[in-house]
Amino acid sequence: FLFNDKATADYLNKEYVCLYVDVNSKEGNAIVIDYDLPETFPGTLLIDYDGHFLTYKPGIVKTKEQLKQIIEDPKQ
Repeated sequence: FLFNDKATADYLNKEYVCLYVDVNSKEGNAIVIDYDLPETFPGTLLIDYDGHFLTYKPGIVKTKEQLKQIIEDPKQ
């Protein structure tokens, strides 16, 4: 939904499990609470294989390069 750039969408679909979550739904609200997310949407939440929080970046990730920067340095 937020990744309009084809290269970004292709990269994500190849390398990650991507989900669109409606934060107003019961499941979405649980994610917001569980990961203590700010109410700034849209955004990108990265969690690891075990469900541990890595980072949350508010706003739209527009390019593959922006996404790679977030993945390579989630603390920034």
